[in-house]
Parts: sequence; C-alpha cells; structure tokens
Amino acid sequence: ISKQIKIEKTIKKVIKTNDGNYMITSLQKTKLPEDGGVAILEKYDPNGNLIWENVYGVSIDVSMVDFSSMVVTKDDSIIVVGHFGETDDIGIEGKGLYDGLIIKFEQVRLN
Repeated sequence: ISKQIKIEKTIKKVIKTNDGNYMITSLQKTKLPEDGGVAILEKYDPNGNLIWENVYGVSIDVSMVDFSSMVVTKDDSIIVVGHFGETDDIGIEGKGLYDGLIIKFEQVRLN
C-alpha cells in the first residue's frame, strides 16, 4: 500500500540584502504531527530567480530545525535565530527537547 504525504513550506522571513537580492527562510515539513521539519535558507535575485538554496536538518520526517527570523548585518552577513530538536540535525549538541539557536552566516559563504 502506497500513501501520499503532503509537504508544506511555510515562509518565515523575507529580507532585502545589501546587494539588492532577497533572502528567504522557511520551514518545510509534512502534515503528519509526529514528523519534524527542515529549515531552508534561499537567496533570490530581484526578478525572483533562485541564486542558491541550503537545507538544514537531516530529513523532513525525522528532523526539526526551524529558522524563525533573520537579519542582515552591515558586513553583509546573515544572522538567523530559531530552534532545533535533534543533536544530529545541524551538528550542535542539544541540551533538551528543543534548543534555541543563533547562527551567523558570513557573506563569503552566501554568494
């Protein structure tokens, strides 16, 4: 028996970067309550063309990584805040069921 699983993507934050492009952070997950989700960080040009996309988390059905907000800094870095639910999701050792996170992505890694 095959079952279809609906996947939803929720945009959390959209910001305009200093280079005129746009950064979007979102959460992609299944509609099953027991499943987790992965955080997605994307960069688009002003015409809506995807420049790059990075996914954070092991997989949509076992991970829980959520970037709930972000800001661009004067040095063109991006700082994201959110939470994660599994130690192996992003390589940080967790201390509880859900742990907060703050990550700075330097501009050199964002081109």
